[in-house]
Amino acid sequence: LGEDAEEDETEENPIAIDFQDIQDAFYMKDPRKALQGFFDREGEELEYEYDDRGHNSWLCRIKLPVDDASGKQLVAEVLHSGKKKEAMIQCALEACRLLDARGVLRQEAVSRKRKSKNWEDEDFYDSDDDTFLDRTGAVEKKRLNRMKKAGKIEEKPDTYDSLVRRIIITCQAYSLMLQSQPAAQDSLDEFMTEIKSGCTLDSVARKKLHLRSFELKKEQQRLKALIKIVKPAELPELKPHASYSLEAENKPKKIALPLFGAMKGGSKFRLKTGSIGKVPLKRPNIPESLLKMKDDGPEEEEEEEEEEMEQQDVDAIK
Repeated sequence: LGEDAEEDETEENPIAIDFQDIQDAFYMKDPRKALQGFFDREGEELEYEYDDRGHNSWLCRIKLPVDDASGKQLVAEVLHSGKKKEAMIQCALEACRLLDARGVLRQEAVSRKRKSKNWEDEDFYDSDDDTFLDRTGAVEKKRLNRMKKAGKIEEKPDTYDSLVRRIIITCQAYSLMLQSQPAAQDSLDEFMTEIKSGCTLDSVARKKLHLRSFELKKEQQRLKALIKIVKPAELPELKPHASYSLEAENKPKKIALPLFGAMKGGSKFRLKTGSIGKVPLKRPNIPESLLKMKDDGPEEEEEEEEEEMEQQDVDAIK
C-alpha cells in the first residue's frame, strides 16, 4: 500500500493539468477582446443576445461562425445571476473555451469561413427569429441591419422637413397607442368589460403595448432635440419694392420740433455746458467819414507828413 501511495503522488492529475491550462489561457484576461479579434478575422459581426429570466438573472447567447460535428451552428450560452455586463463576460469566456477546444481560436482565417446565407430569400429573417414572441423589437432591428448591409435600404441624411414629418407620424402613432390602452379602473371591472367586449388582452400583448408606447415617447424626445438643432434661423419676410413705397407714402410725416439742451462744442463759443448762453452785443455803427478815409489816395498822406515836418521846423527856430 505504501508503494502504491508513493506512485499516486508522483503521477500527475489530468484534471489539474486541464485546469492549469485553462488558467494559463491567453483569453482569460480579456475574453471579449480575444473573441472580437476572432470575429474580425472571420469577417463576421459579434452580436450578444440577452434574455431576462427575472430575479436579476440573464441568459446570454453568442452564435459562433463555426459548425459542430452535426453541421449545425455552434452557440455559446451562459445563464448568470448578477449584472448584465458580467453575463456578457462569462458568455464571451465560454465562447472562447469552445473555440479553443476546437483549435480555431488562435488560427488564422484561411478557408473556414461559413457559407454566407442568402438573406433575401428568407426576407432577411433568421431561422431562429420569432416575431410573435419578440417583446423588445430586437428581431426587426436585426432584420433592418441585414437589409442595410445588403444595400436594400438607402440611408439619407435627415433634414428639417423630414424630421418634422417623422415627429408628426410618431405623435399620431403615440396618440393611437394611448387610445388603444384601457383606461385606469378597477381590475375586476376592467376584466369584466374585456370579457363582455370580447377583446381581452393577455400579459404579452399588454407588455408589448407598454414597451411600444415607451419607445414612441423616447423617439419623440429624440426628434424634438434634433429639430431644435437643425431648425433654420428665422428671417423677416421679404416684401416687394412697391409695397415699401406705398408704406412710405401712407406714413404720416414727422413734425420738426425745436432742439433743447447743450450744444456740442459749446466751449469754443464760451458757452456754459447745460445753458443756452448770452447773446453777443451788437457792434456800433462806424461813421462814413472813417470809411471814406480809407478810400483816399496816398497823396493826402504825403501832404499831412509835409505839414507836420514844417511845423516841427518852425518850432525849432523859435
